[in-house]
Amino acid sequence: MRFAPFNSANATATVFLEIFRILNYPEIEININGKSGREFSGSNVIGEFTVQEKVAIIENQGHIYKLYLLYYANQRNTEVDKLFSQILLSLHLN
Repeated sequence: MRFAPFNSANATATVFLEIFRILNYPEIEININGKSGREFSGSNVIGEFTVQEKVAIIENQGHIYKLYLLYYANQRNTEVDKLFSQILLSLHLN
């Protein structure tokens, strides 16, 4: 799992969102402690491996926050996805 903050002067949330839209990952609106964002999840086969991805992108006060999870599995692991959601809900973005 990776948490990466970006200065929105150098990047826009649209750039991050479009990558996952191009991959046709399902997209949902999320709200984390009053901050709205988007969450994507999906999978891709790369060679002999299936990569599961989950990402949340939140914009707040001139920053873009990206929480990204990647793991190798043939199907989604609901326990891992629940842990991702719990971590996401624990964020406090000022």
